[in-house]
Amino acid sequence: ITDLHSQNGSIFLLCNGYVETVIGVAGERVTLPCGYSVKTYGVTDTCWGRGEVPYSKCSKMVVSTEGDKVTYRQSDRYKLLGRVRKGNVSLTIINATEADTGIYGCRVEVPGLFNDLKYNVLLLIVEQGKLSSEFSVSIIYIIHFEAEIIGFK
Repeated sequence: ITDLHSQNGSIFLLCNGYVETVIGVAGERVTLPCGYSVKTYGVTDTCWGRGEVPYSKCSKMVVSTEGDKVTYRQSDRYKLLGRVRKGNVSLTIINATEADTGIYGCRVEVPGLFNDLKYNVLLLIVEQGKLSSEFSVSIIYIIHFEAEIIGFK
């Protein structure tokens, strides 16, 4: 993901690969998916951060684990409510606000160079009452070499 900006009431995302999108409602809890196979990798360290997953660790970290123990939490609003010991490290944000809108990255540390699993999720939080027949999400893919432009309206 190389850019996120808004124009004329739309959000545009420029990225170099796949991004999952989650839409949540302000004031409610929202869960961003992330998981891995404990059978394949064992219970391992993970982290969640604001922004795309960088080359190492997580940028603007909000939660991190050592094995199945949460060792850092930026706020009590950020929780891992899944079965961490079973590889479910999905991030739940309690009482989501529009300020939570943005890109989140999940890193699952796998032994060896450049083996980590990395997931990027775009979270869109809308005001209560806006998710109705009036609200729609338009996704436009325009492929230019290795980049995609995705617009949300």
